[in-house]
Amino acid sequence: MSPIYQVLKENLCNQKKESLGWMSTLVALSIPLILFSMIGLSNDETAGGYVLIFFLSIPICIYVGFSNTFGKMAQGSFSIIYNQAYDLIETKTKNISKKKNIKSKDVDKLVKSLETTFFEYEDVLDILGYTEDTLNHETYLKKKAIHIIPDIKITKKPNEKLHFRTHAFWLQGSPENSVIKDVGFFYLSNKRIIFIGNEKSYSINFTKITNLKLSDNYALVHKTAGKNDIFEIENTNSLRYFNFLFNKLN
Repeated sequence: MSPIYQVLKENLCNQKKESLGWMSTLVALSIPLILFSMIGLSNDETAGGYVLIFFLSIPICIYVGFSNTFGKMAQGSFSIIYNQAYDLIETKTKNISKKKNIKSKDVDKLVKSLETTFFEYEDVLDILGYTEDTLNHETYLKKKAIHIIPDIKITKKPNEKLHFRTHAFWLQGSPENSVIKDVGFFYLSNKRIIFIGNEKSYSINFTKITNLKLSDNYALVHKTAGKNDIFEIENTNSLRYFNFLFNKLN
């Protein structure tokens, strides 16, 4: 899953969980009354029975209230729905990528059909683009091919061309001790590395990069000054293709 939409999923799931905290608290406070009605002690039984039920219900009340049981149930249910909607977009993208000469009106119709309450039109387009890019990266890597890609999010410098695009986490520090700065769109041009995040935008000219190291799921960028940058890229082929392009362009 795209890291951008992984973060969105986590935020929405937490909202679902928090929205039902009141219900878990209400049910927790009602548990003693529920147990009394279920067991139904008669009037001639001692009050000790009620006291015993009350104390026995305390652990249940604490668990339901503090763990937000109903919130967790809503969170889990929403997570399944979200994953299914994302997987459907991914599957549709893979299907249309096999076709040639697709008309823009057909893409528009497809995108609108995949909209949900949490995936708006632009979100669906972003996921389509991310999925298509990862498929292309695998093909381009095998062919050792370099392509120019269009993108309206980037203000390019004179004679600058974009060659790579994906979604990534941006961190700073070392792999063992790093701080997440943002999540967003990651690019490579013939002049620099570019990151357009939800909160921050950032670029590194090739002249400021002293070394680039690759791991299983990230690229570590050493610079002439400042903290190291780490870009976490989910797809292995995308990461390897980025490394290939960087070595060719730099």
